[in-house]
Amino acid sequence: MLQYYYSLSPAWQWSLIIATIALAISVFLYVSGAIRYIPNDRLGVLEKLWSLSGSVSEGFIALNGEAGFQPDTVRGGFHFFVPFQYRVHRVPLVSIPQGQIGYVYARDGVALAPEQTLAQNDKASDFENVRDFLGRGGQKGPQRKILREGVYAINLAQFVVLTATRNYSVELAASDEGVLLKTANLIAARKGFEPIVIKDEQDVIGVVTVHDGPACRKARSSRRRSAPSRRIRTSTTTSRTRRPFCAPAAFAGASIKRWSTAAITSIVYSPPWSSSQRQ
Repeated sequence: MLQYYYSLSPAWQWSLIIATIALAISVFLYVSGAIRYIPNDRLGVLEKLWSLSGSVSEGFIALNGEAGFQPDTVRGGFHFFVPFQYRVHRVPLVSIPQGQIGYVYARDGVALAPEQTLAQNDKASDFENVRDFLGRGGQKGPQRKILREGVYAINLAQFVVLTATRNYSVELAASDEGVLLKTANLIAARKGFEPIVIKDEQDVIGVVTVHDGPACRKARSSRRRSAPSRRIRTSTTTSRTRRPFCAPAAFAGASIKRWSTAAITSIVYSPPWSSSQRQ
């Protein structure tokens, strides 16, 4: 080998040395994770392997630069990191097909109250910004807010997304895929990935019974007679003209509504001539 090297001209010898050094540097950068390429149709979830700030003291996501899964992600292109400090998980962008919905589960956040079934999203509702979600007091567990049609860049270490076509997540255990598949099949069996449609020609309204939320207060019923009209039946009372104190969501006439099937049990139609409205 050395004889072949010394038999080359000085120009070829220098070319061989430069090529060897370049190859060694490339192998080092790849093995150490100092440089990573993310395709434009994927997302990079960062897992910090070590940090001078130590490990996460509480929770799951490292919000202050500790070792662990980071709240920030990287998009398409080349990215440079400190050698041997990061592991990059390449995950697909979350895609919700037309006419379907997606369900979201948060791995980190404030624990649900004992009376809660679904996490509140009145303040923390941005699933594409983990730092903002946790900073606003986002709750862990199944979320009330669902995903409509479109493509989302979601940190799949923090959020798990269930859709009709596939499940999106960074697997933390070998059993994760089986659990997610079982849950998705249960939702699909209840047609939970499809929107509820009330057509024009159907003169009906829908009443939704919700299992999560504040308890209903009993409303005062009126004794005055009135013309028959459509009314919303709740579990506590029937309201004639005033809105019930905790009226379920009603929909009518060529509308498409989407709800989480974890909180909805049934849809009922109460026609004007129902026995509950007769005097």
